[in-house]
Amino acid sequence: MGEGLPTVTLQVTGLKSGGITQLLVTAVPQAGSTIAGYTINWGDGSPEEFSDNPANTHVYTSTQTFTIVVRTTDSVGRTRVSTITATVTPP
Repeated sequence: MGEGLPTVTLQVTGLKSGGITQLLVTAVPQAGSTIAGYTINWGDGSPEEFSDNPANTHVYTSTQTFTIVVRTTDSVGRTRVSTITATVTPP
């Protein structure tokens, strides 16, 4: 399962309402490819974001649990979908 797809690990920090939440995507492409970018759905109804940077930030405005979905795409078009749960607490 997932043969040929990038290997992806997600880490999220700074989970305070109104504060800056950091998402770090660690992605290792398969041989012969590079990471082309990341599409991030922060799970709070904000628009999806595309980034070619593995470090991204977001501000949550409410205290609840969100599921962050990251689609990591490599240079030959292979995409791995990864999720992480983020519980945002009061400031």
